[in-house]
This record gives sequence, C-alpha cells and structure tokens, in this order.
Amino acid sequence: IQCNAAPHFTGGAAVGYMMERRPSTGQQAVLAAMAAADAAAVAAAAASSAIASLTNGGAEEHACEGGEELATSVQALLTGRGLSGSALEGGVNAALEFCDQQGFDSLAEVVEASQEEALAASLGLKPGKCILIVKDLRAGR
Repeated sequence: IQCNAAPHFTGGAAVGYMMERRPSTGQQAVLAAMAAADAAAVAAAAASSAIASLTNGGAEEHACEGGEELATSVQALLTGRGLSGSALEGGVNAALEFCDQQGFDSLAEVVEASQEEALAASLGLKPGKCILIVKDLRAGR
C-alpha cells in the first residue's frame, strides 16, 4: 500500500523535511517565519525562567528592596542588547549582585550615582556590548 498524503511534522523536523525537497520561495519564507517563531519562543522561555529563578530565590540572595522590579528592568535591558539563555541569566545575576553590593534598588539609582560603567563591567561581557549597555542606561532604555 502506498500513501500519497504529505507527512505531518512538527518543529524542526518539518524544516528538515522541507529543506530536503528544495522549497520554493514562498516555502522558504514560511520556514524562516517558523524558525524565527521558534527562536522567539525559546528566548521568551529562557527570560521567563531567568526572572522566575531570580525572583523566587533571588529575593533572598539579593537583599535589595525592589528585587523583582530590578530583575525585570535588567532583563529588559539585556534582552534589548541580544542576550538570551545562560548569558541573559548570568548577566541578570551579575547585575543583581552588583546592585545588592552597592545598595542600589533600581537602575535609575545606578544612573543617578554615575555607576553605569561599573555595572556594565560587572556583567562580564565584551567591551563593545558594555559600551552599548552604558549608552542604554544613560538614555533610560
């Protein structure tokens, strides 16, 4: 018995199957959209996980008063510069540790005290990314 129905795949399997069949331009656009949606979902899950772990355990670890709000602000700052996954989680942890050690309860306090560069340096990122983060902090992003 031979079946002429198209196979049903989910996620990456569909992309692999389609790529073996040399997709048309329209199919390529669909595949690109599927890949972008998958990447966005993974990044969102990682960010949510990072915030959840920081706000659940981080409130006790980092004694600053605005722990959850600060974690959310830092997460938004870093995802705006393309950090995701373990780099995002590590950056948020480092920023919260820095703020806790310095007594800052918000990113606004970091800027008010002119400590943007010190915060960026504490993240352990490459120099170019640190410069961009400092600019974002000063611009209030």
